[in-house]
Amino acid sequence: MALRNADAVKTFFGRLPLPDVDGALQELTYALDVLHLDGVGLFSSMGGRYLGDPLFDPVFDELNRRQAVAFVHPTHCDAPEETHLRVPPFVVEYVFDTTRAIVNLVFTGTLKRCPGIRLIVAHGGGAVPFLAQRISMLEGHRHAKEVTHVIPTLASLYYEIASTTAGYALRSLQELVEPTHILWGSDLPFVYGDRLQGKWLIGKNMMDSTPLPDVPLSNSTRFAFSRDWLKLAVSRVGNLSASRREGKFMNMMKPWKFTLIVLAIVFVACAGLARVGSAAEAIPFLVSYGGTAGYQLPLWVNKDLGFYKKYGIDLEIVLIQAGSPNIQALLGGSLQLTQTAGSSAMLATMRGAPVVIGATLENTLPLQLIARPEIKEPQQLRGKKIGINRFGGSNDTAVLMALKAWKMDPKEITMLQTGGTQARMAALMSGRVDATVQSYPEIYQARKLGMNVLADIGDFGSYTNTSNIVLRSYLQQHRSVVKNFIKAQIEAMHYVKTNKEGALKVLKQHIQVNDPEAVMGTYEFFAKRLPRVPRTEVEGVKNILGEIGAAQRDPADFFDMSLIDEIEREGFIQKLYGP
Repeated sequence: MALRNADAVKTFFGRLPLPDVDGALQELTYALDVLHLDGVGLFSSMGGRYLGDPLFDPVFDELNRRQAVAFVHPTHCDAPEETHLRVPPFVVEYVFDTTRAIVNLVFTGTLKRCPGIRLIVAHGGGAVPFLAQRISMLEGHRHAKEVTHVIPTLASLYYEIASTTAGYALRSLQELVEPTHILWGSDLPFVYGDRLQGKWLIGKNMMDSTPLPDVPLSNSTRFAFSRDWLKLAVSRVGNLSASRREGKFMNMMKPWKFTLIVLAIVFVACAGLARVGSAAEAIPFLVSYGGTAGYQLPLWVNKDLGFYKKYGIDLEIVLIQAGSPNIQALLGGSLQLTQTAGSSAMLATMRGAPVVIGATLENTLPLQLIARPEIKEPQQLRGKKIGINRFGGSNDTAVLMALKAWKMDPKEITMLQTGGTQARMAALMSGRVDATVQSYPEIYQARKLGMNVLADIGDFGSYTNTSNIVLRSYLQQHRSVVKNFIKAQIEAMHYVKTNKEGALKVLKQHIQVNDPEAVMGTYEFFAKRLPRVPRTEVEGVKNILGEIGAAQRDPADFFDMSLIDEIEREGFIQKLYGP
């Protein structure tokens, strides 16, 4: 999690892998004592348990002992099935998930017991400011005899105001807390363009009539605030070592027991990033990737075998599950490039985000829709639940493509956000969902467990999938750097296609599968799909535009193949493969 304060100093948080309490305590120690990060991130609920659950007491006690900073954000929360609501969860469920977490922290006495934790809560605390008086009715209740001082406790929290900036929404918060406990936040790229412009009723005392000026949203000055209130009101934020300010922090992105997700939640961003290092040094280049299936093999080969080194870049890679958070991190300035689904970039562009696809490694979706043993035909999915990673990503699109091919109405099924690759497999095996979207090696494993493959999504047409995505401004200012990265990627793709034994070694290390047949099946599935030239196909872009109801848009608005054109003209690819 990368935060940025008004002085353009990055602040990094590590995510704790709850509900694994032992793992979370190990991660907490590693994040704060070894990596010297500035705080930790917590989801509002995990495994059906909300923050404040006694299971999590050891973690909160340790956070309190350290007087640590913790950021709470909702995740993967759907309306209860019995309600039959199909309202997207970001509208209501996310804010109420945060509300439940905060109330439970009060109800269980966790906040009272752990006053040393500096807790930041997302989206203005959900409905807490509006419900504060009602929450205070817990005081003296027969089921909450230990609950006291509810309003002061709620006022002690820090509230970031992403998607909560309307005057009528802020007034309840302003009545509850001091101005120093209100932190500016953004839900980029979900809220962009006109929605971030306009007058902000935040002044010296958060209630005066002095509005901030319209926010200029050009490529170079997305956010240009300098008011004191913009600075995070926690003492550790901003006190990073010089080495991490220079980008050396990214060395922490080595595999270790629990994944540290770098997720750009932009509290306060400033204009641009200073270029790091001198011209004689390798240029730091952080790339995120959105999944752990075999379609990431060229990037893993590029990193592990060091193809990037000959092109003067210092490559670091980091896993950020799902396409949308990768785009958020890119827009927040935490990355130089993200390798994720092209549809995520296109959706962000439709909302005004200045991102562009520079290369595409896959022009079809390398996904298959698999179902539980009792479901053998697509029509049996009617009334069933299908697990996906996240709305707005390639999983979501894959299901819609399949339903369209099967002439089924999306209303006939229920899609649930169940998380990343392993989380979706667990949901399928436990029966929480009836079907899901997977790739290799999970498909091989699922078939061994008796699951049925209902469709290969790649059969349903061209689709701009695994792509290299950058900010337009970065491409304009650092064309040679992006070009060199793409050349290293092309070399890695050539290696995958021509060096089976070496590619298998890299693949096995990253997908962490010991079954040789599963590893081999994964390699064969992806190696044959890799093109020689990572060119974005116009037809795939058109298909995505049709899916999102924007068929009238010009496909050229979403990709820039000028670097691919240059690389081809220079004969680079021909030299690799021969005549």
